[in-house]
Amino acid sequence: MRILTVDTATRRGMVAAVEDGKIVASAEHDRQTTHAERLFGMVDEVLGAAGWEPSSIELLAVGKGPGSFTGVRVGMAAAKGVGFALKTPMVGVVSLDAMAHAGRRRAGAVPVLALLDAKKGEVFAACYDAAGNLLVGPDHIPRSDVDMWLGSAVERSGLTVVGEVVGELALEDIVWVRDGECDLPGPASMAALAWDVWKTDPTDQLDTLEPLYVRPPDITKPANR
Repeated sequence: MRILTVDTATRRGMVAAVEDGKIVASAEHDRQTTHAERLFGMVDEVLGAAGWEPSSIELLAVGKGPGSFTGVRVGMAAAKGVGFALKTPMVGVVSLDAMAHAGRRRAGAVPVLALLDAKKGEVFAACYDAAGNLLVGPDHIPRSDVDMWLGSAVERSGLTVVGEVVGELALEDIVWVRDGECDLPGPASMAALAWDVWKTDPTDQLDTLEPLYVRPPDITKPANR
């Protein structure tokens, strides 16, 4: 199965070619303001490095958030354009799901808390059981409240925490697992989760996929005069 993963929901813009669970080629950058202008170039770069014809892509896995509002839209719009042009089906992947999946691959079958920087003094958070089932979240919570939120949400014993933002938080008695796939959404876990969804329900999400913002947008409609 050839899966092209696309994610610009976070500071890291990422495109990767994943075949049968292995990353064949990938490209990434961390200049968040350049996601839109660099994304299609990265797609071409990855396909060239992998030796794939665009028509050989069998599934698109695209990050649907939460993350940067603009970043989520950039990645989803680009992936939908590719999917429409190539008639390639697509599946959306939640950022925190991918990070938690990577955490279980590193730490084993354990409960996982995934945290992602939400800016404005907040984080996006979600907890999963040892089988990967969502227990609570995704939520957006103040950084200062994460420890209290965690204590009321799940049993702390045996919990693994993932996310690069963890290093900026005052969390006690935690196991923090780090690597590129755990710190932010990574291609291997995104492809694996998309493939699991596709095997269970092979429905193209091109027309139905919507961003997962979690936090309400800052921009509101003007009041009626």
